[in-house]
Amino acid sequence: MNWLFRKRIDRNQWQSEFQSLIESYRSQMLWTWDETAQQAPAYFQRLKFSVGQARGRVLEIGSGIGNMTRWLADSPEVESILAVDAFPEAINELLTYRLPKVVGRLAAANNLTLGSEERFNTVMLCEVIEHLYPDEELALLRAISPHLERDAKYVLSTPVGFMADPHHVRGFSRLEFLQHLDKLYGAPLEINYRSGYSQCAHGVFRASAT
Repeated sequence: MNWLFRKRIDRNQWQSEFQSLIESYRSQMLWTWDETAQQAPAYFQRLKFSVGQARGRVLEIGSGIGNMTRWLADSPEVESILAVDAFPEAINELLTYRLPKVVGRLAAANNLTLGSEERFNTVMLCEVIEHLYPDEELALLRAISPHLERDAKYVLSTPVGFMADPHHVRGFSRLEFLQHLDKLYGAPLEINYRSGYSQCAHGVFRASAT
């Protein structure tokens, strides 16, 4: 299917009609690390893997209200975080938490502008690419590439296969995810399946792949 010519869906999950989902995210913002492990063990596996890979100056795409951002900010390995989300409802709420090290920015994936002085050691795209059409992802990568430090890392996660979610536009089998990473990001150093529902990977970002 040619995704570039199909009618595009609204992917804003922060609208009032999805209040139960929003409340679940807000509840998670109150949990301790141990409570997260106990109450959402599958999610915790993905969270632990992803946060554990972050180093230095982090660019987090699709931050939402900060469910992962708060743990990135808590990591001694992380110097600063630019948390980006496409929806003002998410960014506005993220800012109310006043997380240390964190700057929030409203920007769609295909319209991200970074300052010439902004450089990153780690790029986080966790549970994001399934929400993006291919041209949006390519535009994002083109915007990011000039701002990567040498040997910058990527950390990506996405559901295994297509998930029946009204905000998802595509899915990736295990093989498709591997091929996607190798083509656009660089060969992964590790792919982790411990959460069961998601596949998480990290590697050295190959900017020239875009």
